Amino acid sequence: MRKKYIIIVIFCLIENILFSSSSGTTSVFNIGIGVKAQSLGGAYSAAEDDGVSVFFNPASLNTVKKIEINAAYIPLFYDAYYSYIVLCKPTIDYGCFGLSVAGITAENLIKRDNKGNITGNFSQLLTEVIFGWGKNFFFKTLNMGLNLKVFNIKIDEYNDTSFGMDAGLLYDCLLYTSDAADELDGVDF
Repeated sequence: MRKKYIIIVIFCLIENILFSSSSGTTSVFNIGIGVKAQSLGGAYSAAEDDGVSVFFNPASLNTVKKIEINAAYIPLFYDAYYSYIVLCKPTIDYGCFGLSVAGITAENLIKRDNKGNITGNFSQLLTEVIFGWGKNFFFKTLNMGLNLKVFNIKIDEYNDTSFGMDAGLLYDCLLYTSDAADELDGVDF
């Protein structure tokens, strides 16, 4: 019995080491996409039937039933703005495809020289483009997905681009719960 507890503690420690925090280097795009997901504080990786899942878990793209378009323009603070658009298109044979373009813009930032003298203004633009795909594999309740990401940051005359990739799984263990709930309708507990 004690051996089981030791194995569980070791597993928890290894998991914490592997998935530790980003030490202050978290992306500014962790704001999230979609008002429903933002209102849940980003706890949206298992959500279904929403096109913004391209941002959170590409596997849940396969649960989208119709074409979706989500967009927002959000003033943040001073002259900073956050905007995004998400397009999602389900297909019959190939799963569902999603595209997300998000940007954070800060304008009229004061530019200074080494001595602190004002030399003018500049702007900053951070862009994230995500192309996602999700499809069920092996059986109807197992969805898998893949995201390809492109990040671009432009500050004044400096510019940099990087790439990333995500993979996701979603197992729908509650696929038939609505049928069971219909059978229980009218039963008093």
